[in-house]
Amino acid sequence: MVDQVLILNPQWQGWGVSDSIANGARELAHGFNSTPALEVPVPDYHDLVTSDGVIGLDEQVAQIKWLLDQLDHEKPKALVQIAGDCGAQLGPVSWLNQQHGGRLNLIWVDAHADLNTPASSPSATFHGMVLRTLLGEGHPALTALVPTPIDPALVQLVGVRSLDDAEREYISTTNQRTVPIADVAASGPVYVHIDLDSLDPAEFGHVPFREPDGLLVADVADMLHRLIDDPKCEVIGVGLTESTAVERSHAAKVDPIVRAADRLLG
Repeated sequence: MVDQVLILNPQWQGWGVSDSIANGARELAHGFNSTPALEVPVPDYHDLVTSDGVIGLDEQVAQIKWLLDQLDHEKPKALVQIAGDCGAQLGPVSWLNQQHGGRLNLIWVDAHADLNTPASSPSATFHGMVLRTLLGEGHPALTALVPTPIDPALVQLVGVRSLDDAEREYISTTNQRTVPIADVAASGPVYVHIDLDSLDPAEFGHVPFREPDGLLVADVADMLHRLIDDPKCEVIGVGLTESTAVERSHAAKVDPIVRAADRLLG
C-alpha cells in the first residue's frame, strides 16, 4: 500500500480524433514535483473501430482494466491522474468509490456534462459518456468496470455550459446539481475532475473544444485549495484532462491548478 500515487494516462481514444491530448498530458506532467509512478500503456494514434456506438471501445476497456489492476495492487490512499481524454477518469473514480463504499463525492468541473449514452451520443466518443457510465448507465463492457456506481446526489456539475439535448433532458429529470464554483463544498471523500475546457479560452485555449464564458484558472485553483483545507473534506483524488498544450509556456498557464493538485502528493 502507498500513500499517494501520480498517474500519467495518455488515453486519446475517448476523443479519437488525434493523440494531441496524449502529448498534452505528458507535457502537463512536467509541472508536477514528482515523476508519475504509473503510466498507462497507450498506443500511438491510429484508426479506431466503433463497437456498439462507442469509438475505440475495446482499447479503452483494456486500458481501464490495466489501471484498475495496478490500483488494486498499489492501493493508494490518494491519487492524481493526468490524462488525455475524460474517459480515462472511469478507472480511478470507480476504484475510489468502491474503496469508500459508494460515498465518494464527485466534483465534475467541465464545460460538458459527459452524460450521454451510446444511444444518445451524436459523436460515439466515450469522453462524452463517462459521467453517465460512472452513474451506472452505458455500454455494458464499461458499466461492468463500475461495480459501485456513483450516487447522483453526490455529484456536483461545475462550469458546465455546453449540453446536448439528451444531456439537458437527463439533468432536468434527475435533478443533477449545477453548482457555482464559489459554492462548491462537500463532506467526506472527494474526487475532483477538471477538464481544462472548463476554463475560459481567453485564459487557456489549448483544448479540443473551446467554450466561451468559462472559469478562471485562479478560481479553479482556489476551489481545490479550499476543498483540501476544509476539515470536513477528504480530497482523495484529482484528475486533469484534455490539454493539447505541448509547449511548456502554454501548459504553464494552468500551473496554479497543477500546484494545487500537487498538494495531494505530499
